Amino acid sequence: MLYSLHRFLDQIIDYAGIFPPARLRIEEAIGNYASYRSGEDAWMLGRFICPAIRLPELTLYHSELFHQNPPFAFAVLGSGGRTIEEFLAKLRLDMDFVSKFQHNNGRSVLVDVLEMALPEEVIAECDDGVIFDLIKVVHGYSKFAGPLRYTPFFEGYQARNAEASIDSVVQGIKRFREHVQETDELPALLPGYKLRCGGSSPGAIPSVATLAHALLACRKAGIPIKFNAGLDQPVRSFDETQGTHVHGFFNVFGAAILLWTHDLEKEQLEEILADENPAHFRFDEDHFSWNSLSADCDEIYAAREALAISFGSCRFDEPVRALRALGYLA
Repeated sequence: MLYSLHRFLDQIIDYAGIFPPARLRIEEAIGNYASYRSGEDAWMLGRFICPAIRLPELTLYHSELFHQNPPFAFAVLGSGGRTIEEFLAKLRLDMDFVSKFQHNNGRSVLVDVLEMALPEEVIAECDDGVIFDLIKVVHGYSKFAGPLRYTPFFEGYQARNAEASIDSVVQGIKRFREHVQETDELPALLPGYKLRCGGSSPGAIPSVATLAHALLACRKAGIPIKFNAGLDQPVRSFDETQGTHVHGFFNVFGAAILLWTHDLEKEQLEEILADENPAHFRFDEDHFSWNSLSADCDEIYAAREALAISFGSCRFDEPVRALRALGYLA
């Protein structure tokens, strides 16, 4: 195993087996996750993604699975809401589910990420001040929910107003992070941004330009970004089923790593994101390279820690098989 490839793919896939298109029963999905944890490709596996309201179902597997070490890691999805009032009402319930889940399962589980889609009415305003105020309220709720130590990731994006909606959310997150640092509150709660890269229709897939803009915005603001949906293949390709191009995780994470390392312009990012040639994404013992640009192992690690965190996939084995088919894995 090349060290640069290991750095690039380390814990990169959060498993979302209960979500479409896989849509597995929760007992099958958590069983798969337990199996993946003990398999030869476990080093690529990140968290198990589960909605907060379904956490009580997982407690049934405490004695069967959760006694295994290390602790089962979870990224919990908030219920969201179309309005601020609905969002906050559901958030209280979500945090109660998380608190009880942690209490009931003790050190056998670790919830260290909470992902929340911001209300549509907030995203539509494209006002970072409104988003900053809402995140402050969310943070206030978390302080009263017990000793929870998770990183919040806020999702917000409108295809019809892509760049403005991304900028407002990223800037709102940045303002809150600065506020927390100035008031000496817990740095472990500093939030990040979440971007959906695919869905059931071509309209749910952001353009190359939109992806490049999101990466640049997060890099400039100094906040991490998580991705979900649509990144099941290593390299960008045309999907016959959907009748459109789908993004590749080599493209997205490679672009993020090289942006972190070389402070690229948007046109360069778009070129990386749009590349459909696997031969252009190269790994040796010490470097990841795309064409003439490269990053060493320390730079890969730094970018993965600070900028490009992970992506969610409902099929852990699909991206792994694709990597083997292209010769990246033995």
